[in-house]
Amino acid sequence: YPAYKANRVKGADDLYAQMPHIRTFVEALHQPFIELENYEADDIIGTFVEQSKDLDTIIVTGDKDEFQLIDEHTRVYTMRKGFTDTVIYDLAAMRERYGMTPTPFIDLKALMGDSSDNIPGIEGVGDEPAMHHTQQYGGQGGLYGHARTIRGTGGEVSWIAWSERKERTAGPASWGRRWIGTSTGGPSWS
Repeated sequence: YPAYKANRVKGADDLYAQMPHIRTFVEALHQPFIELENYEADDIIGTFVEQSKDLDTIIVTGDKDEFQLIDEHTRVYTMRKGFTDTVIYDLAAMRERYGMTPTPFIDLKALMGDSSDNIPGIEGVGDEPAMHHTQQYGGQGGLYGHARTIRGTGGEVSWIAWSERKERTAGPASWGRRWIGTSTGGPSWS
């Protein structure tokens, strides 16, 4: 998908200049510094989580895409507002905040889209209706099955059109889900 992340602004040069120092610092702490060509950081993290399923893990990130990795052993430490208001999400905290588990959360992000990655959501379906209906129907499968009965503030036409597009093609939300989903199939580390 050529437009994937097309809106991303390149980080400041001084950020890139710090990377060798960060690597030295991390290695001084006897921690691995992993970078792989053609792999995004969240896919490397997802692969580590998948390959260490029995270890208790905390992912420190500002990227909500990592919420899909939360399970009995994996939590996400992130910021609510700035560096001083932080939260650790486990399955219970995720259900409390979003009313859903990690799998439908991926579907929710695909419905809403992700402007930082240039992934379009479903036109005419806002964030609040997307969250409400994802909570109610449990993700894309349930949403597709109920698209003709979903009512909302002017959104029913969008849901029906979305369902009909799904029948003709992979559909933008299914397509967006592919790009939003974190890969857990990277190289194997031992």
